[in-house]
Amino acid sequence: MFRAPPTVALRVHPLPAMGDASDEELLAAVRSALLRHVLVHRDCADTAEGVRWWLPAELVAAPQRIVLRALRGLVETRVMKEQTVTGGRSIFSVNTERGGE
Repeated sequence: MFRAPPTVALRVHPLPAMGDASDEELLAAVRSALLRHVLVHRDCADTAEGVRWWLPAELVAAPQRIVLRALRGLVETRVMKEQTVTGGRSIFSVNTERGGE
């Protein structure tokens, strides 16, 4: 059964104003929004570009480098997994194989 680590699941960040937010504030908000999405939609999977549909309207304009950093952070914490498919594109999805956690 998939369970997000408490330190990740409980860290909810308010949505920053795009023009006023630092990269770290945007990163935290995007990571939090992605985490909320995957906790509700366990079957979701998409490319780094496609996950923009998972973000609230206030974050859709976040730079792609921020979205990719957020995704890679969730992969590092084993909440999500990244799979390379034909053509070299990466698909991000919920990691259901978390080593018995």
